[in-house]
Amino acid sequence: MAKSKFNLEEVFNNRPIKKVETQVEGQITLQDWLIWKEDIRNRLQETAENFVVIGYRLKQIRDSRMFEKEYPSLNDFAYHEYNLSKSVVSRFIKINNRYSKNGNSMELKDEYKEYGYSQLQEMLSLTQEEEEEVTPEMTVREIRQIKESRNKKEEAELPTEDAPEETLDSEESEESNEDKTAAGIKEKVATSQPKGRDSDDDCWKEKKPESKPIELPKKDAVYREKAGVSLLKEITEGSRRYLVTKMRHKYRVGNTLILQEHDKGMPTGNIVKIQIAHMTDDSGGILPGYCVIGFLDFVIDKEDVENEVI
Repeated sequence: MAKSKFNLEEVFNNRPIKKVETQVEGQITLQDWLIWKEDIRNRLQETAENFVVIGYRLKQIRDSRMFEKEYPSLNDFAYHEYNLSKSVVSRFIKINNRYSKNGNSMELKDEYKEYGYSQLQEMLSLTQEEEEEVTPEMTVREIRQIKESRNKKEEAELPTEDAPEETLDSEESEESNEDKTAAGIKEKVATSQPKGRDSDDDCWKEKKPESKPIELPKKDAVYREKAGVSLLKEITEGSRRYLVTKMRHKYRVGNTLILQEHDKGMPTGNIVKIQIAHMTDDSGGILPGYCVIGFLDFVIDKEDVENEVI
């Protein structure tokens, strides 16, 4: 995909910054809640420092349980507000637990400040001893090879089948052949070299995969996505003209997105229709598998909903 002029980092930096209120220790205010949500949104860029903060903010929101006003779970909140999957949310929290100072802060440990997010993410699956082998100069592939070499070593140490079992298999095979002979079934004998061009003679050859034409996504395609109450409110109030979303479909400029409002996991019937005017998956360190969608106008509408839990 060609590099777009639509810059996610610039959009984030131009968003208004909310002022922090003074508060009584241990008390959570509505202003805190809004700041935590906004801080996550502003830090969705691929840097180790930002993802440590995101993990910390997610833990704050999880422990405060303020998400329960609109969503049944933290994962549901993160999905509707930021299009973050359950596995990504878990990864953010694990990165904060392991790489932040004291295991629960907004600051990255000094020894990890030269590492990138992708490196830290790969290091999550390493043991403490294996992690000591890693240096900031190593690529993600090199870090992954440390884990792969450990897996190969573990596989090599697995006990192999002993001789008696092999003898039993051999005896069973002989008995099977005798049964086939008794039933009058002739066994095919492979020749040293295939002859002729009959279909039976060519069965030993590996068939080439059939070439399939590449289907381009339709420009007039319409897709539906779930959205939280606050997200739709930002759109309809005019403070948001972009979405950071997982690429569940092959979106392209001109496609229509129908955003279905959900409150506590239930559809409300409110929808907002937008048409994609800009789109990129290469802007400001956006996460792999995600894209930025920009739009100019929107249409507010209602639709009938079934009374069932989604």
